[in-house]
Amino acid sequence: MNHDFTSCLDAKRYTFVLLVVFFCVRLPFLFVTNNSNAGDASDRYQIALNWSAHPTQLPSPVWLPMHFWIMGLALTIWKSELIARLISIFFASLTVLPFWKLVKRLFDVRVAFYSALSFAVLGIHVGYSVVSSSEVITVCFFTFGIYAWFQYRLSDSQWWATVCGLGLSAACLCRYEPWVAVIALNILNLIDIDGIGLRHRRWRPLLTLLVLSSAGAIGWCVFSYYKWHDPFFSAHQTIR
Repeated sequence: MNHDFTSCLDAKRYTFVLLVVFFCVRLPFLFVTNNSNAGDASDRYQIALNWSAHPTQLPSPVWLPMHFWIMGLALTIWKSELIARLISIFFASLTVLPFWKLVKRLFDVRVAFYSALSFAVLGIHVGYSVVSSSEVITVCFFTFGIYAWFQYRLSDSQWWATVCGLGLSAACLCRYEPWVAVIALNILNLIDIDGIGLRHRRWRPLLTLLVLSSAGAIGWCVFSYYKWHDPFFSAHQTIR
């Protein structure tokens, strides 16, 4: 029992250290980078700013809404580009929690710690962490979803099925890339890849994960068909 308590304290200490490292690595770049030179980041900030003033309207007919809702809620408190960029740093730093736990579960504490440190200084992630783009928020939700999926596969738990579904659905409402992963993960749930056959799984968590993880993508398609008579209207706008 004493060993378990010590291990718990060590895990919490590692987690705290990683959160601090992630945040501190990114914070200085906030003051030496320009949001307007980072692809669509400046446009996204302006859209979120407009939505915060008119929250009953759809943020954009081209891009998925979750990223704008998150930034817009923060901008109702303080209308500043700095806040929008700090939101990215917050979610970027938060990503270390499921990443660290997932790698620790699959390997061990040492591998997880050094993997997370490597992730902390990954240039492309640092770059997107300090601008108001949607990538890091998507990665955060998606990583939480993937970690919860592994936990669900190991435990057949209703709780982890719910967390997984919500995380993946939120990611699907930020960007289109996770849509493919949602299909793949739900197919894998029907396959005996870990020694637990489908007939031994409880149906309620399985259906919960299927419904919740698909709700974001399907809900948006239904809304798009109702509004524009094209379930993939937004996606079609991005490739014109």
